[in-house]
Amino acid sequence: MRASLSNAEHLFWPGESVRVKVLLANLPNSVLLPTEAVKLGQNGRYVFVIKDDSTVDLRFVDIGQSQGDFLVIRDGVSAGEKVVLSGQLMLAPGARVVEVPDQGHNIFEENLKKNKSIAEKNPTVK
Repeated sequence: MRASLSNAEHLFWPGESVRVKVLLANLPNSVLLPTEAVKLGQNGRYVFVIKDDSTVDLRFVDIGQSQGDFLVIRDGVSAGEKVVLSGQLMLAPGARVVEVPDQGHNIFEENLKKNKSIAEKNPTVK
C-alpha cells in the first residue's frame, strides 16, 4: 500500500515502514469465536456446540474475516451458544462434556486490553 500524508509533527521519515490497519467494514452484531474453537476437517470448518444436556453437536460454520485472535462466524453458530475451546480431538457428536470454569479471566476482555495497549504505543494516521 502506498499513501501520502501530511507530516507536520515529523512522526514519519522517508522510507520508513509503518503498520497500518484498514477498516474494510463494520459488522455490528457479528458472532465472534476464538480461533482455537474453529477446526478444519475434510468437509470444512466446524465447531462443537454444547447443548443444554451437556452433550456436543458438530456444526459446520462459514467464517468471515479475522479480528485479532477471533473469527467472524457468518453462519452455523448463533450468539449466546457455548462452544468447545479445547479437547476437540477427543469429541464426537453426542459426547458428554463438563464445563470448566475460565480461571477468573475473560479472553475477550484480555484481547481488548491487549489491542488498546498496542494502539496507545503506535500512533495512527487518520
